Amino acid sequence: MDGSSAGVYEYGPFGEIIRLTGPAANANPFGFSTKYRDPETDMLYYGYRYYNPSTGTWLSRDPLGEEGGRNLFSFALGDPMNNIDSDGLEISEAMQWILDHINEVLEELIKYVLIDRTKIIQTHDVVCPCGSQRHLVSEHLHTQSRKATASAGIGFHTLYSRDLEGAYYTHVEQTYACCASCGWFSIDTTPWKYTSDPDVEQTIWSVDKSFESAWIKGEVVDITKNYQRERKCKEDVTPRYSFDTSSHCVTHNGVTHCSP
Repeated sequence: MDGSSAGVYEYGPFGEIIRLTGPAANANPFGFSTKYRDPETDMLYYGYRYYNPSTGTWLSRDPLGEEGGRNLFSFALGDPMNNIDSDGLEISEAMQWILDHINEVLEELIKYVLIDRTKIIQTHDVVCPCGSQRHLVSEHLHTQSRKATASAGIGFHTLYSRDLEGAYYTHVEQTYACCASCGWFSIDTTPWKYTSDPDVEQTIWSVDKSFESAWIKGEVVDITKNYQRERKCKEDVTPRYSFDTSSHCVTHNGVTHCSP
């Protein structure tokens, strides 16, 4: 023996042959991943089915069905750099880990999204004396929406993604006042002035899990919006009564009475 190589093999990421050199390179029955190779077709036999490294796909459907992945012909979930399919049947440990843990993340997301989002209206109201008109002079609208996302994948490939959105939480606060009236067709208030605050996003829950090349991520975000509109009476009139509908309190002559 002169120490020279009988065969040298260079493969691409999907096992496709890039270069064969050496006197016995083509005679070796074992190819990529130590699988039997057909020298005429370059197909590899993995035990349960044949693999075509030129296209990166199996020649037949996955015997496991969709439990082995949504693409029934995909080799190593389309990412052989991070996944291993040893026999054309066995699901990778990374994929199995995703299947074992993705439901835990989804259940947690649903808990946050399905929370009761009640609409609350609080009114500071008045009863006006004769010669005046009751007008809405202030309205503050506070809304909060909740969004949740979950995704899972292997390496740079996202295999699962889901978005959830909860109901809006709304709080409205209205204030009324008594304005001196100048007649049926008169304008007793100044024009409305509208303002709004920048939206505020706050992450209230998140998760980032990984196992080997597999990963699962989840996030719940609250988005808060605030709007206001205000105006004034051109001439204020002291109301006969003022009360708060949310607390059942009435103010008369400067004295506040609240019912249980």
